[in-house]
Amino acid sequence: YHPTTLVSGCFNGTLCVWKGNDLIQTNINAHPLSIIIDLNFCGHSSNIISLGTDKRLCIWTYSNLQLLYELNDITSNCFIIYRINYLFYTKLNS
Repeated sequence: YHPTTLVSGCFNGTLCVWKGNDLIQTNINAHPLSIIIDLNFCGHSSNIISLGTDKRLCIWTYSNLQLLYELNDITSNCFIIYRINYLFYTKLNS
């Protein structure tokens, strides 16, 4: 999204947005009681996509980390997020 912006996920399920060394946004309930295992920006949009060990894929607004979309019960051993033409689609592998 921006060269000085970093998005991080924590072992306690907290989602964080950083500008340089400054923490500017957090969502402590992004993936409660689980680990965020993958994060990315959704193409050129202002949204963030996250995947947790709670088997949830979530899309969040960048501005206030509000939940836009949630997919539950991801049961695959391997979950791959592809970015094609600035849009995301998912592929579940067994």
